[in-house]
Amino acid sequence: MVLLLTGKRRKELGLARWKDIDFVNKRWRIAPEHSKNGFEDMVPLTDWAIRELEVLKRMAGKSRFVCPSTKPDRPANPRLITRSVARCLPRFKKICVDPFTPHDLRRTCRTLMARLKVDPVVAKKVLNHRGKKLDETYDVFEYFEEKRAALELIERHLLNLLQAPSPDSKSGFGDPIENRLPHMVVTGQTQEACKATTL
Repeated sequence: MVLLLTGKRRKELGLARWKDIDFVNKRWRIAPEHSKNGFEDMVPLTDWAIRELEVLKRMAGKSRFVCPSTKPDRPANPRLITRSVARCLPRFKKICVDPFTPHDLRRTCRTLMARLKVDPVVAKKVLNHRGKKLDETYDVFEYFEEKRAALELIERHLLNLLQAPSPDSKSGFGDPIENRLPHMVVTGQTQEACKATTL
């Protein structure tokens, strides 16, 4: 869920360190050496993303990495995120989720921003995409609050989807989330449920 709620790459999450996660101000600093384009990225964290990271922190124990390997002093290979998702696909299938890869979550984040009419410039900043060299030279504004607004819009959209009426709902107003989806999907425990098959 962190990848979907932030639009970040698997490598950026796989190499993330707890010192770069600010739970108080709800932001995540991605160091230049961890980003694909070599530029620092300051990522706003929504409430849902914070809850997901709190689960990961409990799982990480005393490791300084968000996704530690079997050796706590080292980060996990980001490719293991892809393998872990693949191992969880049978569980997702049971709740009618089609097969996907971690990069599909980033693509979905961008698609949702387009659907929700987020300014394309802001959407690019969310993904840490760089524009034309001349534009980047003169426009050094980081759009942090605009990025936060965009990601919060995505979060609200996803929460509304979870609240939408189910096809077999008798009331027509939608059944409680906990009656429609496994509790782990709602409470941010997806990672815990898949722990045995990850990293």
